[in-house]
Amino acid sequence: MFNSVYFLIIMIFSCLICLFFVIFNLYYNERYLSCICASNICVVLSILLLVLYKAANEHWILKGITSVVFCCGILLSTSAILVLMKVKLKPSYFLVILGFLIVDFFCYPFCIGISVFLHKIILVLVSLIVAIMFFHSRSKSVLAKLLLCNNIILAIIQWIFAGIFYSKGPTYFFWDNVAYIIHNFITSTIFVCITIQESKAYYAQRVDELKGEIVLGQKQLQESYEKNELRSSIFADLSHELKTPINVIYSNIQLFEKCMSEDSTGIAESDKYLKSMQKNCYRLIKLVNNIIDMNKIESGYMKLEVKNYNIIPFIEDMVMSINAFAMQKQINVIFDTEIEELIIACDMDKVEKIVFNLLSNAIKYTPEGGEVLVYISYDTNDICIMVQDTGEGIPEELHEAIFGRFIQNKGELHQKYNSSGIGLALVKSLAELQQGRIWIDKEYKKGCKMIFSLPRIVLDHMEPILYNNMGYSEYNIEFI
Repeated sequence: MFNSVYFLIIMIFSCLICLFFVIFNLYYNERYLSCICASNICVVLSILLLVLYKAANEHWILKGITSVVFCCGILLSTSAILVLMKVKLKPSYFLVILGFLIVDFFCYPFCIGISVFLHKIILVLVSLIVAIMFFHSRSKSVLAKLLLCNNIILAIIQWIFAGIFYSKGPTYFFWDNVAYIIHNFITSTIFVCITIQESKAYYAQRVDELKGEIVLGQKQLQESYEKNELRSSIFADLSHELKTPINVIYSNIQLFEKCMSEDSTGIAESDKYLKSMQKNCYRLIKLVNNIIDMNKIESGYMKLEVKNYNIIPFIEDMVMSINAFAMQKQINVIFDTEIEELIIACDMDKVEKIVFNLLSNAIKYTPEGGEVLVYISYDTNDICIMVQDTGEGIPEELHEAIFGRFIQNKGELHQKYNSSGIGLALVKSLAELQQGRIWIDKEYKKGCKMIFSLPRIVLDHMEPILYNNMGYSEYNIEFI
C-alpha cells in the first residue's frame, strides 16, 4: 500500500499547510494557534518518519517515534481547544501524558494491540470529549458543531482502523496517516475561522469603544470650552465685583480730601463719603470671605462647631436686624414661625451665613415696595427655614443649576447688580456640611421661595444656648 508518489503529494500539501498556519500564527500570535502550528509540524514529521521507517526496512525505533509524533499531533490539536476554552491543566496531567507517550513508544513496535488501544481508543476518546466540552462552551455555534462533527468522524475512522489493525496487522498504516492529516487540516481550518471571527468581534468592539471615546472626547472638549467661557465670564464678573467698590472707595477718598480742605460745611458733608467707603469695604470683605469659605469647603478645611441652640430667637434676631436695611428700599420684611422654641444641634455661625445670604439676595432682587417673608416650620425629622420674596424670581430651568459655583441668573435685576454667583453655591455647601439641604419651591410663581432645612438632632449632655446676645452690624449682615 506504500506509494512514494502519494507520500510526495501529501508531503508538499502538508508543508504548505504548515507554512500557512505558521504565518497566520505570527500575525495573530494566539496560544491556541501555536498549538495548531505545532500539531501541523507533527503532521510533516510523521510523514517524514514514515518515509524513513519504510526506507530503513521498518526499523522498530522509527516505528515507535512515528507513533509518538502521531499522538503528539492529536494531543496538541486537543490542547488548542483547551487553551481556547481557557482551561488550566495541572502539572500532574503532563506527567500522565509523558508516561502515555513512553508506553506508546515501546508498545507500538512490540505490542501493537496496546499501542492501538492507547493512541486510537483512549486518545481519540479524549479528543472527542474535549470537542463536546467546546461545543457546550461556545453556545453551540456553527464552528463548535463543525469541530464536534470532525472529531466524531475522526473517532469513528480511527476505531475502524483499530479493528483493521487487530485483524490484519498494520497494513493500512499509510491510510491511517492520511486520515490523521485530513483531520488535522480540517481542525486547523476551523481554528482559523474562529480566530477570524473573534478578531472581527474584537475589532468591532474596539471600533465601538473608539467611537465611544471620540464621543466622550468631544463631550469633554465641549465641556472644556464651556468651562473656559465660564472661567472668562467669572474673571470678568469678579473683576467687576472688585473694581466697582474700589473705584467708589477711591472716588470717595478724593471727595473726602476735598471736603476736608474746605470749611466746616465740607467737613460735615464728608460723613456720607466715609459711610460709602465703609459700605464698599464691607462689600469687598463679603466677596473675599465667600471665596475663602468656598475654597475651605472644597479643600476640606471647613470645620463645624456644633452646639445645641434654641434656633428660633436666633433666626428672628437676624431678620429684625436686616429689616432696618430693607426699609431703605421700602421692602417689608416679615418673620413668622410655627413654634416659639426648638432646640437643635448646629453650627450657628454657618446658619447665620446661610440666612444672611438668602435674605441679602431676597432684598437685593426684590423691587421697591415688595415683601420678604421668613417662615419657620418643622416636622419630626427636620426644621425648615423659608425665605420668600416678591422679586422677579428664578427661571425653572435654573432651579437646580443656580446652586452651582458661579452660576448666575440673567434676569433684569440680576444684570443690574451683576452678582458674582458665589453666594448660593456657598449656601448649598454650608447646608450640606450640616447634613441639611436647600431647594427652590417650583410651585411659587410670584417671586422666589427658597427653603433651607436642617435635621432635628440634639447633642446629649450639652446645655442649649437659648438666647442670642450678639448684635448684628452691617458687616455681620454682609448686606449690599
